Amino acid sequence: MKKSILIIIGIFLSINLFSQKRYWVFFTDKNGVSFNPYEYFDAKAIQRRLKCGLSLYDSTDFPVKNEYIEQVSRIVDSVNVITRWFNGVSVIASDEQIQTVDELPFVKDIQPILLSTYPTSKSVYPDSQIFNLAHRQLEIMQGQTFANEGITGKGVRIAVFDAGFPGVDKNPIFKHLRDNHLILKTYDFAKKKEFVYKYNHHGTMVL
Repeated sequence: MKKSILIIIGIFLSINLFSQKRYWVFFTDKNGVSFNPYEYFDAKAIQRRLKCGLSLYDSTDFPVKNEYIEQVSRIVDSVNVITRWFNGVSVIASDEQIQTVDELPFVKDIQPILLSTYPTSKSVYPDSQIFNLAHRQLEIMQGQTFANEGITGKGVRIAVFDAGFPGVDKNPIFKHLRDNHLILKTYDFAKKKEFVYKYNHHGTMVL
């Protein structure tokens, strides 16, 4: 009898999980949202924006309106990612739930999130050939022109966004980055944690 009950519960759970889908929900506005760029931006980011003549009060940097997030979260199964730039959230919801969300007056658009998986190579460690390739690439892009003008990139922060960085925390090729504390910060936006040294090797190759 217990086995039968477990099987039945498992069937209902699988049906429920299968019916859940992922969506982007975009909002119409950020009306009434307060924003202090000097509390939000890093000092270097503020310097860079001022140097380039960019506004510190661009609405795309404003937080997503909390009231909208709360109303959506009460309807869907979960709210996962909040994006200021696109003024929206990603959610997991059933067809019925997302229909209810779509009827909210402040919802501008809803788009399904299509997930794909790709096989990755087991070879995640670059070798000496990478250095030769880098030199050839710099020559093609006329890297020497920048060097002649004294543009070296020194003191400039570089953010690398990619699918994973396996080996960067151990491989000797990146030892100079680790020893000189040149990796300032890491973050996995999907899993919401700082460890990024696994998953797809493409980030390692780009770095």
